[in-house]
Amino acid sequence: MTKIIDFETKGNVIRFYLGADECNDYWGDDWDDRPYEHNAEAVYDRFVVGYADVYVDMNLTVYTPEHDWHYNGCSPFSKEDFKNRKAPCVIIANSDDWGSCYSNELGNDTSAKFYFEDKMEPGTYFFDAKCLCAVRPQIWKGIRLTRGE
Repeated sequence: MTKIIDFETKGNVIRFYLGADECNDYWGDDWDDRPYEHNAEAVYDRFVVGYADVYVDMNLTVYTPEHDWHYNGCSPFSKEDFKNRKAPCVIIANSDDWGSCYSNELGNDTSAKFYFEDKMEPGTYFFDAKCLCAVRPQIWKGIRLTRGE
């Protein structure tokens, strides 16, 4: 089994970097600096054992802290905070409200929250509204994604 140890997003596509379940010392340059989006690099290659690419339906929204207008361009998180599970790295929600953002979705029980250390297997996945309805908030294990061929 593998777990999420880093991430990157491009629109509605998420790449989760996966590490071995028993690896706890994974790290990257400036992971202890805030805000992560202006300081931190990707996890060191030596810790990556695979990737999970998640394609999110265009009717859903992918939220990350760096795009939250409440934070004025500087999120309050470091990658170390994500590693310590202080906050989810990515949130997927069914929100078409123009003012919705990462900080609004933190307390939304119907959104899917992805944390470092969550279990996920390498592969390509499609995440749609059916997945969102089936997800238990804050206990995401990746098992409800539709796996692509």
